[in-house]
Amino acid sequence: MRWLWHDCAALDLMTLADFVGMQVEKSSCEDPIVGLLVDLVEQVNVTPDQKRYAAHRFEAAGANPAVVGRLKLAWRAALVAPERSEIRSEPVPSAHREAPVPEPRVDESLAMLGSGDAQVIELARAMLDEMFEQRPPSAALVYWLTVTVDELPAECRKGEIEWVLRRLIIASRSAFSSLPGIPPLVLQRWLETPQLLSANSTLIALELLSAQQPALVVRHYIHRAIALSDVRNAEITVGNLWRAIAKADAGTVLMIVSRWLAFGFDQCEFIELLMGLLLAESRANQYLLANLERGLAQTEKTPAVIIQVARTCLQQLRDECQKGGRS
Repeated sequence: MRWLWHDCAALDLMTLADFVGMQVEKSSCEDPIVGLLVDLVEQVNVTPDQKRYAAHRFEAAGANPAVVGRLKLAWRAALVAPERSEIRSEPVPSAHREAPVPEPRVDESLAMLGSGDAQVIELARAMLDEMFEQRPPSAALVYWLTVTVDELPAECRKGEIEWVLRRLIIASRSAFSSLPGIPPLVLQRWLETPQLLSANSTLIALELLSAQQPALVVRHYIHRAIALSDVRNAEITVGNLWRAIAKADAGTVLMIVSRWLAFGFDQCEFIELLMGLLLAESRANQYLLANLERGLAQTEKTPAVIIQVARTCLQQLRDECQKGGRS
């Protein structure tokens, strides 16, 4: 049923917002359908105007301010996200991965994980936790655990996915590199399944995916990354995610900063983080700023005010690079 609602939102979000808005007016914003619609507004890649309409419709219907706040964040992220014509990242490579050779010890623990018995599952988790202490964990452990949890029954799948994502991100950050064995197609399925992941788990999935295929995140999930990144301690919370994106596609990061400032949104830790990443990349690549400048000249459909802000940002980066060179 959730997938049907997902397809309806992708096809005509405003009509769906009207329908759910009437439900809010007649009953209460505690109706489960409200949570589903908010999740869908955050997920579907539609125009900013459609997401703004949904936010205004719910606000007029008297929805909970927290609900309206999430919808407005989704609208802002859609507005700030670069247009397709502004994205110049490399083509997305195939997400298919060859399955690694199974390991008997891993297979034993995974069989226990799907037993349905709470005590057996707890023991399986303990065994798997011990295997994750190996740095980095084996590709067989990472791959087969991810695939197995993805196929668990619906009643326990969500909780186990949250646990697996926490284990994977701890191991990934400890290794300071992409974990071998994570199947990108499974991460995509989790990101695209309505009401499956919490906000924190969505960020983890995006970070893990960006470590392997940053172009995929840029082309399909950049609006979701933006919506979740205006947070305190942005460097700690979302630094790895945006570092991978900036290294793969600095032009997209520049356009996010430019659109954010051009539309009048407040300066924040997130924008400071992106400017810092652009500065680091420009110091590592002496041709980057010139290439970004040439890219702006090729962006015909972008409003002039955004191009002007982008050029101002590039000049600031040049000045900072020159200061660093003199010091």
